[in-house]
Amino acid sequence: ANADLGHDGVALGRVSMFSIMVGLSVTYYFWSRTRLLHAQAQADAAARVAAENHLRLLQSQLEPDQALVAFHRLGSRLIACVLRAQGLTVFDWQAPGLEDRIDRMRFQIASPRYGAPSLQAHRQTLLERARAHLQALHQMVWAPLEAALEGARRVTVLPHRRLHHLPFAALHDGRSWLAERLVLIHAPSLAIWMGLAPWRLPAQPRGVALGLA
Repeated sequence: ANADLGHDGVALGRVSMFSIMVGLSVTYYFWSRTRLLHAQAQADAAARVAAENHLRLLQSQLEPDQALVAFHRLGSRLIACVLRAQGLTVFDWQAPGLEDRIDRMRFQIASPRYGAPSLQAHRQTLLERARAHLQALHQMVWAPLEAALEGARRVTVLPHRRLHHLPFAALHDGRSWLAERLVLIHAPSLAIWMGLAPWRLPAQPRGVALGLA
């Protein structure tokens, strides 16, 4: 009987030790997890504060008639942030086939370069086709932003991916070209636009600048 009791005591001791180890492991896991979540929350809070400060700095660079439009292409989605001195508006919508439409528009615009004399007879047709692409692109890219851009006269555009190949000034809403309604500035990136802030010129009478390469 004593031998059986001793054996049972050893078994109970092992079970108790195992239970303690499991309990300590679970406790350590939750403690580590809590610390990690707390550290992540602190990092997220710091990132939010930094982003808000950066946003206020950007807004301080804008006058009431100015706007900054930053695009981002994510799969078939198109995301645009419209920053005004009054606040920030974020748009997110589906724009399938955008890249294909841009490529077709560029091909249509470039086609007169090849065999130009023989294409003069089709000049009006080529113009109508190019305008059709530019109207479709206006509807896909710019029309969703127009309410947020109401009252803006000078707009800085930060394209993304294939949008760098889109001539925003040539977009057409069916009545007029975008360049006839807005002064448009293209910037490769936000950092470059911010870096040029000390040298930006004040608002000037409207004009057209052309380059040939």
